Amino acid sequence: MSNLLSTWKRIIFNPKDGYKSITEETKIFMPVVIILIISIVSISIMLPIITSKTYLKASIGIQIHKMEKKGTTLNEQQLESMNKYSNSKISKIIAIAGSYLGGIVGYLLIFVIGAFVLLILSRIFRCKDISYRLILRIIVFTAIITAVQGLIKIVIVYFSDWQAALKTARTMSDLKNALAANLSAAAFFDPKSMNRVLFYLIDYFTDIFNIIYFVFIFYGLSAAGKIKENSALAITIVYAVLASLPGFGAILFI
Repeated sequence: MSNLLSTWKRIIFNPKDGYKSITEETKIFMPVVIILIISIVSISIMLPIITSKTYLKASIGIQIHKMEKKGTTLNEQQLESMNKYSNSKISKIIAIAGSYLGGIVGYLLIFVIGAFVLLILSRIFRCKDISYRLILRIIVFTAIITAVQGLIKIVIVYFSDWQAALKTARTMSDLKNALAANLSAAAFFDPKSMNRVLFYLIDYFTDIFNIIYFVFIFYGLSAAGKIKENSALAITIVYAVLASLPGFGAILFI
């Protein structure tokens, strides 16, 4: 454990030299466990919000509004049934289990798929010496940044007036933004009066933690992967753009 903390310390305070200690043989079991624990703590803090009556009421209201826009009118019995299910124990159990499972699986997919994407980009930019095994380790050790990012944002939301924000939510996009802490230039804009795609792009590309994360990926590729800095920079920029696509797609369909 002391070696792991020492490695993270070197990476955080001097990434250019710190990543040089990451090799294909570097163990990643404990880093993965710690990152997943931080993720679980973050989800646990958020659970009282997403299982609250205010959140459930807002969620149901949005669903009803969407149905009505499509021409579907619900009778009193159907409305009562929806309210009853949303407040049931089984509904909350599903929400809790889904949150924990989604958080854990999400990180594991980021590790595996992220490393695969970086490997492909490395080959496209003719960097043939770096292996998937090494890239996976770079991503795992860098993921501490996104784990801390998630925890800080959720703590900010938890201590904010999230109930008032939820009461004004009219769409799924509003619901998402009500529970989002923008540590970016997007904090200076009103998401309700702005194009949601533009708002997302501003938030994603100016988020302080996202910037730090991709800077560290760059250093990981150049220091641990021994990729030339111009190639590492090009790979990182393309990777950052590709990494924005899942969120971009979600924005279009909510």
